[in-house]
Amino acid sequence: MTRGLVRRVDQALYWIIVLQVGAMTLAVNLQVFNRYVVNYVLGWEEEASRYLMIWSSFLAAAYALRSGEQLGMEFVVRRLPGQVRHVTRVVGHAAAMIFLGVVAYQGFVNMLPQQLDQISPSIGFTMAIPYAAIPVSAVMMLWVEALLIRQELRGTEQAQAEAERLPL
Repeated sequence: MTRGLVRRVDQALYWIIVLQVGAMTLAVNLQVFNRYVVNYVLGWEEEASRYLMIWSSFLAAAYALRSGEQLGMEFVVRRLPGQVRHVTRVVGHAAAMIFLGVVAYQGFVNMLPQQLDQISPSIGFTMAIPYAAIPVSAVMMLWVEALLIRQELRGTEQAQAEAERLPL
């Protein structure tokens, strides 16, 4: 059940990121075409591409965390003895969860309410939408960290095999 849900979320997140990057590419190309060929600027392309880049970057961070593409000191952790290695990984994931929990809380409770009244100049929607990428991705990364801790606690070889086999 959980594995199937994780796979569906992985695929959905992958395609959301792909669509966002594609839309961002189209918006930038439209902006360049309008500016240098048509000599007319619509105004919303630059802002839309910026917000798409923000969302795709933060969602890709969660995707990269799950697929093991994030920055880390794994070459050091792999040199540790077996039990110390697993404790180090669990403590590292727990520390990341604490940080991500603070980011998500601060984002939802303090940052987003302040942005509800601020309106985007060109597109005209609330600035809470682009700013929501931060706490939303923090919640997604919290979920990924919980999955990684669960995998680590399930066993040594099984956790390593699952971590390498399952994308986000």
